[in-house]
Amino acid sequence: MALHSIMIVDDNEDMLTIYTRVLIKEGFEVFTATTGAGCLAQITSIRPEIFLLDVILPDWNGIDLVQEIKSRTEFANSMFVLLSGLMTDSASKIKGLDAGAVDYLARPIPNKELVAKVKSLVKVMDFQESLVVLSKELDQRVSERTHELETSIKDLQLEIENRIRLEEQFRQAQKMEIVGTLAGGIAHDFNNFLQIISVSAFMRRGEDVKKGIHSLEIDQIIDAVDQAARLTHGLLAFSRRQALDLQTLKLNDLIQQSVKMGRCLVEESVSICTELCSENLVVTADSGLIQQVLFNLITNARDAMNSGGIITVRTVLETVDASFRPRSLALPGAPTPGNYAVISVSDSAAGIPSDILAYIFDPFFTTKEIGKGTGLGLSMIHGTIMQHQGFIVVDSSSETGTIFSIYLHQLEHTDTIMCCEPSEFPVKVTAGRTILVVEDNDSIRDLMIMALSEIGYEMIAAKNGREAVELFQARHNSVSLIIMDIIMPEMNGQLALDRMREIRADIPCLFMTGYGAEVLERHNVSSLKTIIRKPFKFLDLMNKIHAILEPSSNKVPVG
Repeated sequence: MALHSIMIVDDNEDMLTIYTRVLIKEGFEVFTATTGAGCLAQITSIRPEIFLLDVILPDWNGIDLVQEIKSRTEFANSMFVLLSGLMTDSASKIKGLDAGAVDYLARPIPNKELVAKVKSLVKVMDFQESLVVLSKELDQRVSERTHELETSIKDLQLEIENRIRLEEQFRQAQKMEIVGTLAGGIAHDFNNFLQIISVSAFMRRGEDVKKGIHSLEIDQIIDAVDQAARLTHGLLAFSRRQALDLQTLKLNDLIQQSVKMGRCLVEESVSICTELCSENLVVTADSGLIQQVLFNLITNARDAMNSGGIITVRTVLETVDASFRPRSLALPGAPTPGNYAVISVSDSAAGIPSDILAYIFDPFFTTKEIGKGTGLGLSMIHGTIMQHQGFIVVDSSSETGTIFSIYLHQLEHTDTIMCCEPSEFPVKVTAGRTILVVEDNDSIRDLMIMALSEIGYEMIAAKNGREAVELFQARHNSVSLIIMDIIMPEMNGQLALDRMREIRADIPCLFMTGYGAEVLERHNVSSLKTIIRKPFKFLDLMNKIHAILEPSSNKVPVG
């Protein structure tokens, strides 16, 4: 079919011939019929765009023929012109236009007028076609723009969700910062008090041993000091303010030892099972803090199960890459790719409700009854694992219970792996060893002097760094070791040691502190390696001293 085709229907064959010749000359494709039936028979295949219809046909009225053709969907946009030499009254014209014709021409029609009329219809049709094209283009542009807006809205929603999450993380950090500041403020004095109790209890136990007495009360005091020390250490842990005592550890060995001790935390109705992987899991960690993390998780699992159940402690070596997508809560965000030693603690309880899960690491958030929880256990775990450069995944459902998974970086190459056994009492003291103790707390200083003197060391005491430098200057040849507090009035321990090493460069020093890492960083002494943290056990102090003064001994104490 040509671009513009015309159907002429007229029973006057002379007129039909004239119209056909004129329009073909103008470049139109022309089809003809002398009856309405002949027209209808052809148009299904040729589909003309313009119809010139005689009003009076042998079988049809042209007006009715217009209505018939326009009722067909494929001709809804075709143009119809009615031609008549007899029915030229206004009523007939109105009826024809109402039927759908665009014009009603009275014969005789000059050829030029007919051609002009057809051409005008072609222009209208071209314009309509342009409108259709423009309408489709507009629809396409609207669709594309709508898609862009929908995408932008989704991106905006994600941005809002990310912003809300960041604000929550910021509020979480603020809460932890506030509590951490409070904990750091009291840690030093509290640790000093614990240190006094610890050394006093140790000395009392030594006296009882000499008399053949075993005092349950002394055992309880020492245990209470240990628990209080862990609490202080934990408070600093969740705010990431405590200094880590990092060692290269075999994780499975540490877990086995910890689970044995952790069994005392649960009733007989609760079982603790271990499923340790066959791989050699080696991490750099503070064994005491990791042990405390495990104890807290076991305690939480016990409380969640109420009247019995199974706690399962597993270890596994897992590779984390960019595709890592935990099913539930993960802290912090995307982890560093690599191999991780994973400790998981699972319970057989009912799981954590989804509306609570997001808040479980908040400081002081607890669902336990008053008096049965501080709301700090999981916060301490969070801070400890973050400080170890690890992360936590929590997976909880009503069907499977809750699984806490701790991810720690697996060491790929290890030269020396430290054991996790407790310190032992050192071998006997070598005669003639003199120790300079520098401590601004009078009680701690006096107790250390008494305890170390009793086991055979010669003792010199100073209450601050400036006094220590003066004493050392006078007796530097006889001093074997300096045990010195780090943060003191007038002159801190690091500066005092620098001054004493100007006098004698090889003098060894063991630092003590009850402060957290933040305070040590503020005083530029956070990088000190030879350090013992208050409150320390006196046996640990003696092992540290022995390791420094007797490095060639076959007994190498852990510390």
